[in-house]
Order: sequence, then structure tokens, then C-alpha cells
Amino acid sequence: VLIGVLLDLAHADGGFGLIGAGLPCTGTQSFVAALKKLGYRSSHGLDTFLNQTMRDTWSAYAHGGGPFEPALKTILDVGMNATNDVPFAFAWKDLAERYPDTKASSPVR
Repeated sequence: VLIGVLLDLAHADGGFGLIGAGLPCTGTQSFVAALKKLGYRSSHGLDTFLNQTMRDTWSAYAHGGGPFEPALKTILDVGMNATNDVPFAFAWKDLAERYPDTKASSPVR
């Protein structure tokens, strides 16, 4: 059932595809790989280490109470339409408010 839902979402009209609220060590890298095969461009925690602007902006948001919009802009600017892993998992409420029709995933350990 989940795969069917994801396939439907992958062909959505350019909106945000999926909010991943998974924490580290819950299969997030495998989930990102699966999302890629379904046509998503998903962020992962590793992205914050590779991009200084993304790292600084998400760190300010997730750990310093900084604003959400600049953090969101960093992932949208590089074409991502799904999130997964930290620090993005910390933004699930803000993402759900911004994209109320978007499905969320919360894997557990």
C-alpha cells in the first residue's frame, strides 16, 4: 500500500512530495534511495554536511530557534521535493503546516 501511495505522490503536480520525519538509523538512506527510484529528489542529513549554506541555515533553525523559511528555501533551491533524516525531521510540523496535503512518513527503530 505504501508503495502505491508513493507512486501516486511521485507524479504529483510539482508540489512538495513527502515529509520524512525519520531519525537517524531508521533506514533513512535506504528510504532516500527508494524515493529516488520513484522520482523524488529527497534531502538527507548528509546534504547538510556537504552544503555550508544548508548546514548553517538548518543548524540555526533546528538548534537555535531560527526562522523556518530560509531553511526551507535551501532545499527548494536545489530542487528537492521530499525530506528525510535530521535536521529535516525536526521540521515536520512546519513542513506539514506549509504543505497540508503532503503525506508524512515516520519510520521507527
